[in-house]
Amino acid sequence: MTDLIDSHFHLACLGEKGIDASKVLSELKSQGFYGGISICLSENDLKTSHQLTAGYPNIATSFGMGPWELEDPSVTVDSLIQRMLNARKAAQFSFIGEFGLDCHWKEYGPLEKQKLLMQAELELARGLHMPIIIHSREADEETEQMLRHWDNPCSGIIHCFSGDKELAFSLLDRGYFISFAGNITYHHSENICEALQAIPADRILLETDSPYLTPVPHRGEPNDPRRMTDIYRFAAKLRGTTVSKLAESVKRNFTKLLSFCPESGKPQQQ
Repeated sequence: MTDLIDSHFHLACLGEKGIDASKVLSELKSQGFYGGISICLSENDLKTSHQLTAGYPNIATSFGMGPWELEDPSVTVDSLIQRMLNARKAAQFSFIGEFGLDCHWKEYGPLEKQKLLMQAELELARGLHMPIIIHSREADEETEQMLRHWDNPCSGIIHCFSGDKELAFSLLDRGYFISFAGNITYHHSENICEALQAIPADRILLETDSPYLTPVPHRGEPNDPRRMTDIYRFAAKLRGTTVSKLAESVKRNFTKLLSFCPESGKPQQQ
């Protein structure tokens, strides 16, 4: 498992699935796991993640307000952005995200309000000179349209890519890295797999999105970053390469992406 990168995992959420995050990190460290990005969806997540990752300098932190924050109709976009600004003063994070659009879960609120929140976070990222992590579920066309008209000086990641090859290349043209998760191993994922095979090696990332999207053959069980080996093996086979060569490419891409982050791109050491 040497030098594997997990570009998207919800470290603070593992406990909700009965997974001991400290034990997972300890096992990963002993196996040579290189690092990745711990995704935080709340201020509590951010605090927990920083506590857990002390001593793991190659794990960066991200914080964002996704469309799930709009379930309560009384919540305003301005209040969510203010929460992010307050969080930024209280704790360091290197990326803004995940945030974006979601048409799968109807309770997330109207799409137009989701777009307003996404636009506000795009502008916040520009102002803070930070890379972004984009969530898009059953909203590929709308997401692509918004990103097409936004100048992104600090790059970012399209997380858990679930579109087709044409969408992938459109987003590559906008300067993004594309990250693939365990759903590449599922049935009826032909379009995603075709995109994974087609994109250049210098723009690909891999992730677990744990504790969600557990890859085959463990689907139905809780997920954690230790499942990266299954994802790398599957992706390497699809691309006709070895796990070690794929891992080298992903590590280079991760390192390049960190160069866009504040503090010279270094993950914040706690």
